[in-house]
Amino acid sequence: MLKQADEKPARPFIKQQALRVLLSIGFATLASPCEGHRDRMKDVDHLISIKGTSTEITIEVVLHFHEISSLQTRAGRMDRNQNGVITARELDAYCSAVGKPLQQRYQLTVEEKPVPLIPLYRAEVDLLDSPRVVQVPHLLKLFLVGQLPAGLTAGATLTFEDRSFAAIPGLSRIEVRRSGDAGEAVLASSNSRSLTFSLGKLAESLKGESSP
Repeated sequence: MLKQADEKPARPFIKQQALRVLLSIGFATLASPCEGHRDRMKDVDHLISIKGTSTEITIEVVLHFHEISSLQTRAGRMDRNQNGVITARELDAYCSAVGKPLQQRYQLTVEEKPVPLIPLYRAEVDLLDSPRVVQVPHLLKLFLVGQLPAGLTAGATLTFEDRSFAAIPGLSRIEVRRSGDAGEAVLASSNSRSLTFSLGKLAESLKGESSP
């Protein structure tokens, strides 16, 4: 049985390296020629990593708020007493408040039937060493888990949809990933807000984790 987020130990906060990861996966190259010349200070970029087995899916969402979108969130949602400084208590309150409504914007289906997603850990925010109301990017990270129904075959079709911040422009990347001794491998990917893949891809992931 899956455990709720409050039963899990706290995750360490993501660091500035996470922003470099977002850039290194090729967000710049995903943009069209016109996109490259557009002012992206209001954007929110989406990087989603899907891993799992034949019985369970884990999803990590990293949202990269660019300068203006970050400033608006810092001023409107994080800095509760409006003094220009985001305290640890204010950031903690924001993380507690943002997770549940936002997680509902991510949907997983298997054979067109919904798979409930619940928090694996509480949401995390990295202010990139700038805990003030300023035009500095920040990262928001979510951790979700879903239990797959029993008896699925390798040909079963899964679809993941990202409906978060739909009205805000930004680049998107969804990946089905495998972790193993040889490092990370991407088994399926999409540069849009949805990705359809087969359960067999997760079986490949499972093989990769158990390989000597």
